Amino acid sequence: SRQSTTPLYDYMAIDNCSTEKSIEDKEDIEKLIIASKKLTPAQQEVISLRFAGELPIAEVARIMGKTQGAVKALQHSAIVALRKLMMVEKNV
Repeated sequence: SRQSTTPLYDYMAIDNCSTEKSIEDKEDIEKLIIASKKLTPAQQEVISLRFAGELPIAEVARIMGKTQGAVKALQHSAIVALRKLMMVEKNV
């Protein structure tokens, strides 16, 4: 039995799509970094520790000298602010 083959241009199209996606992802990350610089220093710290540092709420609270509830509230306000900033950036 003969194996089916995929034309080379199909592979190129797939590769091109993944390259475009990679470029879009990189652009989104750059926009996120720019937006995060507009957060308050405390919001930047909580986002950095929670997501880049992958630390649990309790550890972030200890590092920042805040209660766990305060860290959760700060994280929430930072995420809301980032969403708004990203939406504004997307509409520009």
